[in-house]
Amino acid sequence: MTVDKTVLQSAYLADLLSLRRGAALDRVMDAFRSGYAITDIYLDVFQESLYEIGRLWETNRIGVAEEHMGTAITQFIMANLYQYLEKSGVSRGRLVVTGIEGELHQVGANMISDILEADVPPPVMCSPVSWS
Repeated sequence: MTVDKTVLQSAYLADLLSLRRGAALDRVMDAFRSGYAITDIYLDVFQESLYEIGRLWETNRIGVAEEHMGTAITQFIMANLYQYLEKSGVSRGRLVVTGIEGELHQVGANMISDILEADVPPPVMCSPVSWS
């Protein structure tokens, strides 16, 4: 079965905005089981949905609580998908992925880390919080 990325992204965004964590998880897992690659889910669905969540927050159409819940739901689903991520057996070195000082958003760094782990050895994740 072919998954239409526009339909999947729109439905996922609607799940996030309605705070339907279970429905969002089921939708993404169904897409994965239908052959949608995890890295493509990250870019086509998660990235685009979170960009839209950010735009909605920036234009005061949703509040910070809804923005944070959309991110939290996405991170929850990423954690569920991680076990299925096919890791590369090729070693090309190490990579440290982190945010800059003052950056409190971590989901993008997690996405990059997971995507790169499919192609290179596991990166070292650092918290974007500075403890100085």
